[in-house]
Amino acid sequence: MGSWRTRRLKAFCTGIGSEQNDTSGSVTFFRLGPLFSWDPSQSLAGTIRQDSCVPPRIAIRENDPKTTVMVLSSFLPPSKPTLVIMVVLVLCGCRNRSANQLHPIESLQPYASEERVPITARGGIVSSDLEMVADRLRAAKQVVRIGSQEGSDDYRIGRIVDVAFDTDGNVLVLDRQPSLIRRYDSTGASLPVWSKPGPGPGELESPKALDLMHDTLLVLDLRKQALLRFSHGSVAGSSIPVLGVRQFCTSDDYQARFIDERGGATIQILSEDGSVHSKIDVSYNADVPITMSQLSRGVMACLPETVISSLSALPSIYAHDRDGKLLWISAVQDFTPRVFTQEAKSDGIYISGSFEGDHISALTAVASGYLLVQVTRSTAESVAQGKEYASVQPYLIDSESGQGVFVSDSLPEIAAATNEYLAATHLLPFSQVTLLKY
Repeated sequence: MGSWRTRRLKAFCTGIGSEQNDTSGSVTFFRLGPLFSWDPSQSLAGTIRQDSCVPPRIAIRENDPKTTVMVLSSFLPPSKPTLVIMVVLVLCGCRNRSANQLHPIESLQPYASEERVPITARGGIVSSDLEMVADRLRAAKQVVRIGSQEGSDDYRIGRIVDVAFDTDGNVLVLDRQPSLIRRYDSTGASLPVWSKPGPGPGELESPKALDLMHDTLLVLDLRKQALLRFSHGSVAGSSIPVLGVRQFCTSDDYQARFIDERGGATIQILSEDGSVHSKIDVSYNADVPITMSQLSRGVMACLPETVISSLSALPSIYAHDRDGKLLWISAVQDFTPRVFTQEAKSDGIYISGSFEGDHISALTAVASGYLLVQVTRSTAESVAQGKEYASVQPYLIDSESGQGVFVSDSLPEIAAATNEYLAATHLLPFSQVTLLKY
């Protein structure tokens, strides 16, 4: 994993969270999203490398390399007036704030003092309805496989970043390479794609997530800093500007956004008209902002009356109603967090992390009122082999009580579901989507 370093005085550009890491040996600065890297043995001027996730309109200015680096980022198209947004963070005296630490620390997680409903890998007393749905998932059978290495381009999927079902039961696959929305019917037959790569209206540059609200498909584009709207393949009105949004989800009459704010994490719940109804702080409460930002990354899911969220590095799952009231907290018991090391040195604070350990990778609404929590587990062997993870540990949770039960070692990673079908994603040996009936 790459390392993050913060100088005494540093300006960070605001933006969308990035999943990329730098492994070239250069120092990577991380704040709200875009990554800026350089060889620390060289001057900053002229040596910044733009990663693929960085918006193209970037200006770097070096005033005094010992104190200040200014990062200027425009999020508007060139034809419009340039908007420069900066957040300046002063980190003087950080070594006086217990900078040498291993994270995560249990007392720093959200709602640390609140009671948690334990979810065990095996055994435990749960409701008969919960066990019945879990049995359905255990018995799920593959009925369709989509994707191939050879043949038609319609089935040669590049990089799957999200999947959804539309109201007709078709499968929508958000492909980042190239940036487009692939479509298949329930038999796996290819349908015309939606959108195409590019900076224009309705085109995608760096898609991250998609979800449906009624008949409108919303797609989060990191580089455009916007939610794009589609209806039956056509652009449905103007895009919705968003800053700092990492994830989003929708239900019938509301939308929720997972937002990076001041290095932490806030969930905004929006009414159907787009107005903010409530806000929920789910930040990891470290006193060093770069650590707070790294461990406040998470996932979420929208159920009809409940917003479910989790910080991926921690075993807890949080349920809130649409007014932001905490309903319950569950905690996966068989969970070994990845270790992050925060270290103070003479020229700043570093944080590095291990790939080994557990990580909550997805929360997926399945049968009505139930949620699938997926914990991906990486081992030293899987890391050495270059695998994304060694195994998936799925847990089914009742959205009303927070009660949960382990499902099965054989269930693949599920990206989307209806009351009848599951859509699983596979990245190796090549990108595929399989449909399972349960």
